Amino acid sequence: RATFSNIEQQDIDYELVIQDVCKTGLIYNLGVQKAYWKHETRKVRKLVQRMVPDEYGPAGEWYLAEVDDPVFDGPTAENVDPFDFLVDPFAVNIDDAEWCIHRTWRSTEYVLKRMQPRANGQPPVWAPLKEGDVQALSPSNKWYDLQQERRRIQGDILTPGETSAGLNNRHEVWECHDGESVVTFLDGQWTLQNGRTPLG
Repeated sequence: RATFSNIEQQDIDYELVIQDVCKTGLIYNLGVQKAYWKHETRKVRKLVQRMVPDEYGPAGEWYLAEVDDPVFDGPTAENVDPFDFLVDPFAVNIDDAEWCIHRTWRSTEYVLKRMQPRANGQPPVWAPLKEGDVQALSPSNKWYDLQQERRRIQGDILTPGETSAGLNNRHEVWECHDGESVVTFLDGQWTLQNGRTPLG
């Protein structure tokens, strides 16, 4: 179970996250919180010092370079849509569950970004696929169809303007947990990662 210090709670506005979890629980009788370690960077131009001489200049010289600047590095939490949370149907509670799945809906750009090498030469978060392989999956309208059904039950529908705004055509990503490992699938066709859970 995740625990956060007072400072960590302030950093992520935890009281707002838990409000959403509780509100969802009151509406659907199920509130789901996901806790994980988040490392976020952004590209910035900074003065850096050349450590060894190369063809661009001598050691010790300062020059402008594009670097990954840390934005956030620490534990975080988010509210999970209960309609995108699948859990062992034979479990009495989450501690008893042999597996659970968190489904997210991602754009092609997001998927490709997660396949790029990270700062300091670290490997990509997801196994890199060729761009053509990702594009060939042809993001589906499944997210739109599911939302239409939910909105229909609520007495509302998605407008044509919303569909043309890029809300449809999303990749379906399944992050599967069994307590020991984490396996992530893209559109039910590609395995993006398969490793031990960080909490194991």
